[in-house]
Amino acid sequence: MSEAPKSSAEEAAEPDDRLVDPAALDRLRSWGGDALLGRMITLFEELAPERVEALEDGLASGDLERVERAAHSLKSSAGNLGADELRRQSGRLEEAAAKGDSASMDDLVGELLKCCRETTAALRRVHPREPEPSREGES
Repeated sequence: MSEAPKSSAEEAAEPDDRLVDPAALDRLRSWGGDALLGRMITLFEELAPERVEALEDGLASGDLERVERAAHSLKSSAGNLGADELRRQSGRLEEAAAKGDSASMDDLVGELLKCCRETTAALRRVHPREPEPSREGES
């Protein structure tokens, strides 16, 4: 029995398997439905830029402990969402920072930043961010 063709909306809602493990997303859905999955993705979208900034600041200032902590946090967040490539890259950067291997860190950070952007885009396809409600009377 063959599967029915998927609509463009269904295809858009599927993660890029190279970046996000669909089984991890299904597991989150089984625990708390789309609401939990949406909160987890939104939290990732809010915190990932802060962690990336900490990575870049730590690298720029030579604070490898800060780089290590930020990479570890990003690795954990990525792991929770099944973003396995980002988790692996964050782990490599965390390890390099822990060893004081600053020679390879520029390349690792560059690769991680690209992967983080791609992963965020893949997660947005799964759960698009809803616009902030407008507040009348505020300027």
